[in-house]
Amino acid sequence: VHYQPTPTYMKGVGSRWHSSFLLTGLLLSLALGAIAYQFVTLREYSTVLAATNSRLDAQVRELSERDQTMRQMNDELEQRVEARTNQLADAMKELETFSHSMSHDLRSPIGAILNFSSILEEDYGAKLGPEGTRVLHRIRDSGNSATRLLDQLVQFVWLGRETAERNQVDMTRLAREALKEVSVGPRADQG
Repeated sequence: VHYQPTPTYMKGVGSRWHSSFLLTGLLLSLALGAIAYQFVTLREYSTVLAATNSRLDAQVRELSERDQTMRQMNDELEQRVEARTNQLADAMKELETFSHSMSHDLRSPIGAILNFSSILEEDYGAKLGPEGTRVLHRIRDSGNSATRLLDQLVQFVWLGRETAERNQVDMTRLAREALKEVSVGPRADQG
């Protein structure tokens, strides 16, 4: 059997429109497949983005809670600092009152010792001899030193109200002066 198509059949099959429809259908199928692939991909991205947004929202809430906690802690700390500052101010006032009271109470007996030593030197200086005069000068020097220490104590209390000023201190000279005072003390007591 040999098949030979008829010219009418060939004219219908050989038409351009059939291949155009076939090509158009193929292209539309490819486009529809690409659209479907994009849809699936976008859906996956959407799911991932939703999960990421959910995690970010949780982190933002956590950070907000931490921020609020930090603010509360800062407020509490500021209140504590203010309370401690008030306590320190009260303590400084008490220290000032104490130092003024102590200075006033100690100046009278020290002044009396200095006055009596002057009277003793004037009235009985010749009878005391050199050792008695030396001891009397030692008493007077100690009284003057005590008066200076009281003045320095009052100045120290007042320094708390002023800003600190840095100065150079000759530590060698300071140590020599302290050694001199200490070494003079025992010799006078031994004599």
